[in-house]
Amino acid sequence: MLAARVTARNAHRLASRSFATVVDSAGLKVAAADANQPTSSVTVLVKAGSRFETKPGVANALKNFAFKSTAKRSALGTVRESELYGGVLSASLSREHLALTAEFLRGDEQFFVDVLSSFVTSAKFTRHEFEEYVTPLIEADAVAANADPATYAIEVAHALAFRSGLGASLFAPSHSSITTEDVKAYAKSAFTKGNIAVIGSGIDQSVLSKLVEKSFASTPASVAPDASASAYFGGENRIDAHSGPQTVFIGFGAAGAPTPELATLAAYISPVASVKWSRGTSALAAAIPVGVSVQPVYLPYTDATLVGLLVQGANATDLKIAATAVVAEVKKAAAGLSADDLKKTVAKAKFAAANTAESREGFAATLGSQVLAGSPATLDATLASFDKVSVSGFSQAVSALVKGKPTYVAIGDVNALPYADETSALRLSSPPASATYIHTTSLKKPISLAMLSSSANSSSSTLTSMPPQKAAPKNYEAAFGALSSTYGFGPGALPTPIPTAYPSAKSARTPTYNSSPAPTVSPTTRAPRAQKDYAAAFGSLSSSYGFGGALPSRSGTSK
Repeated sequence: MLAARVTARNAHRLASRSFATVVDSAGLKVAAADANQPTSSVTVLVKAGSRFETKPGVANALKNFAFKSTAKRSALGTVRESELYGGVLSASLSREHLALTAEFLRGDEQFFVDVLSSFVTSAKFTRHEFEEYVTPLIEADAVAANADPATYAIEVAHALAFRSGLGASLFAPSHSSITTEDVKAYAKSAFTKGNIAVIGSGIDQSVLSKLVEKSFASTPASVAPDASASAYFGGENRIDAHSGPQTVFIGFGAAGAPTPELATLAAYISPVASVKWSRGTSALAAAIPVGVSVQPVYLPYTDATLVGLLVQGANATDLKIAATAVVAEVKKAAAGLSADDLKKTVAKAKFAAANTAESREGFAATLGSQVLAGSPATLDATLASFDKVSVSGFSQAVSALVKGKPTYVAIGDVNALPYADETSALRLSSPPASATYIHTTSLKKPISLAMLSSSANSSSSTLTSMPPQKAAPKNYEAAFGALSSTYGFGPGALPTPIPTAYPSAKSARTPTYNSSPAPTVSPTTRAPRAQKDYAAAFGSLSSSYGFGGALPSRSGTSK
């Protein structure tokens, strides 16, 4: 009996979470889902993301201006009253939306809806707050983003993939020239009824609708112009960095509304294991070197999608291997999956979509974007779209994705990190049998000597495979004899070369030159050298210089 009650309660909870009624209240779209939880949340979602900004960084400035002074209360008053209720206020920015969220205990919704609406309808945007509070937050956001290679790579990837619009950064540029007038003008164009949706969780639909109708009544009814349609371009960028892990982002994009096939691709290339602390059974998970992290990236927007993987590690060589495996898996998906593999991947994609909508942030973002776009605001409709994914449709969608230019970003040691075109040709499939290879420990593939050849317009040099020549052992006795014949024999402190003949004064002043041409010596042959008679040489030296002595001197001869 108890199990039946728990099952019925869970079924009712899931049904409630997967369905939200959308109504128009005072010209604004309102949607809410109530699962009878003890806390509630209300999110005001505004189409004021970075793709709509009129000046670089103004959307980030508007986000950091949230919950400052309004016509109803000061910034300090907002903080104090929120603390009295035990609630939490937050603001977040995406490329399409600005989200103003209040989380509170059930029953306190009237106060927090009023706080949210007061910023939308009567924010003051004072100059002193901008200089003292907002500007430091803008700079802190930019510094944090530049210090994190993962965030920085995603920012650069959007600029490469979409250029303008979705390619606009979420952060303000360094030494920004944004003013309070810029923020005020952007807020005036964005805070209109056609651009706003109010999403509630843990609150009754009728209660929220009445509060919205009362609090947002003074919101302007004009509709801000939409941004231009997104277009995908792709490209490659390499950024030298001396801190943080080596980072590579490999992504593919497409213009148009997001499709379940692209979400399925993101689930297929994800190496995240279903069992915690396990390596996973996918081919990509097995190919990733130890110490390298690979995170799936799936970013659907209203009219475009960016999907890929973020690869990070301490070793650039290991990142080459992981990046090559990523490209190989995408190409494998384009070639087609088996029915069993597709079924498993679709189930994984379904779970990812449902798990995202389960959290409050994901619920508000997913539901809010659907409400503003006019799509069905139900989780069931989203999950049902995955059932239509077929083997042929999936293969065609991925093939079209791969045919376009990829988006590739490398951050770290750019001299060692691979280029985009190297990620698909790092290994030689079947090298010639006659090739000679040098095996190194720094690279994971053999290098053919033919790869070391270089050519120019006027000259060329080529390394060929030749049998190694064994060096002859050194004759230490011959070396000692040569030294003795030059410097003498004995413990001399200052060795000096011994001349073989004393030239006359005339010959010393007048040098002689050999007019005959220099002989040509072949690099492969040498003339034989006569064997030296060391005993006769030693006897001649002893008769001329004597035997022993600290400083060798020439023995005198009779005149």
